[in-house]
Amino acid sequence: MELLVGAGASIASGLPSWNELNRRLLSAFLAQEYSDLEFQPKDLDVAARIFVDNFGREAVVDVVRDKLSQERYLEMLRQALYWDGTKDVSSIHLELAALLAAAKATPKRLHGLYTFNFDDLLERAAERLLGKMPEAIVDGERPPEPHVVHLHGYVPPAPGATPTGTVVLSEKDYHEARGDWASRKLEDLFFNDDKRTVLMVGLSLADPRLRWLLLERVKRAQQGKPVARVYALLSNSPPSPDAELMERLARNFVRRHQDDFWLSWQMHVLTIESHDRVPFYLRQIRLGSNGGEWARKGEEFLRTNSRVFKDLYTPDIQRRAVSVLMEMQAFLKRRFAVSRDEELHIGGFVPGGGAMIWLGFRYRGGDGKGDIIDEAHAETKQLSVASLEQAQGASGRAFLLGATLEASRRSSQVYANFTAPMVDVWASDQTFSSLVCVPIYDSAKWVPIGVVYLTSNRQSPFWTDLESQDYNALETLLRNTFTEVLEYAPV
Repeated sequence: MELLVGAGASIASGLPSWNELNRRLLSAFLAQEYSDLEFQPKDLDVAARIFVDNFGREAVVDVVRDKLSQERYLEMLRQALYWDGTKDVSSIHLELAALLAAAKATPKRLHGLYTFNFDDLLERAAERLLGKMPEAIVDGERPPEPHVVHLHGYVPPAPGATPTGTVVLSEKDYHEARGDWASRKLEDLFFNDDKRTVLMVGLSLADPRLRWLLLERVKRAQQGKPVARVYALLSNSPPSPDAELMERLARNFVRRHQDDFWLSWQMHVLTIESHDRVPFYLRQIRLGSNGGEWARKGEEFLRTNSRVFKDLYTPDIQRRAVSVLMEMQAFLKRRFAVSRDEELHIGGFVPGGGAMIWLGFRYRGGDGKGDIIDEAHAETKQLSVASLEQAQGASGRAFLLGATLEASRRSSQVYANFTAPMVDVWASDQTFSSLVCVPIYDSAKWVPIGVVYLTSNRQSPFWTDLESQDYNALETLLRNTFTEVLEYAPV
């Protein structure tokens, strides 16, 4: 199997979509051209839309490129791409890197990844799991070692760093690239081999070069020529409850007819509920659909790497865990200016065998003496993670999805798949109004190893008002708390 990765993977890390990148580039150009005028960002956006209406979406970048030197154009492109600094890898990048790492041990192994993206996030994710930065390939042959093929060129984030390969972004770029190295690589990928499987991730299928390849592939297949099998992961979010009638009708029309449309392209498309689900489906490709097996691998990692996991329910380890959580609770209140009357409780779940995760540690305020957990109590606080359909509670679901989940106590997620006796046991011990669950993934195999939860007595807890950067910081702090309690070195 070969993987072809598009901008959707990097959007999760805060990089712009193709349309947004064009808009930023054009706005920066207009700001430079009319530097004597004090334009507001909204004014530049209006001007950018007018440019798109007149020149067309694909041609608008040519307007910018033709007015600038090559050096200035590429620097402006770099600034538009990394406008607020270097980005961190997303869970999608790590899942793709884990596929690359896992395939090293197979006979017909996956040596590299193809991408249309300019950034190095795939390389950085692979370095995290493999311990070595894969080579960025922009021409020549693919090496036997792990690598990333940048089909549209590579633009490094460092200011002044020189892009490599042929940067393909504008309409002229696409036409001039016909027959070039990247085109030949793509033709090798999609044509001439009916035993090859290509999985496309993070692509909207709006790329002109890609659409031509896919349609040419259909033509060749109809002529009886060998072509690769093509699969794609596409998100198709349902309309919001307050969506206008026409939007609802349009989305319903798309859902009814998309299968026939992609069938005409001879493609297998897996439509998923939201972009956040992409890592979950990639993980199933790599680890299978048995959530219990995922938990087993996570438990195996902790038993091997954690200094305290085997003795987690002993009094000394529990007292230290409570101390760590007590300090983190106080820090969170200071860091995010939480009001004094908002009560925060912190705890975590760890793999416990048998497709279950167990309550591993907690702190509910005060001196923490009542928060020491023994193994007998932990056995009464287990959640099933056998499968996503059977996952119990918000923490069980977060464990499998690999995505942060928020819920109110009245939400169905809190007691999802609970038996009546479970509800009685858990409800008597829960005093929160809101909950956020952060999954913990780690190891070179990138498997789930636990969940950290934070609760509040407020129906509108402090984290609902956080800006994106602060929310990410909260998630990082909770992940670091898990690492400190379990005493292991993260990948």
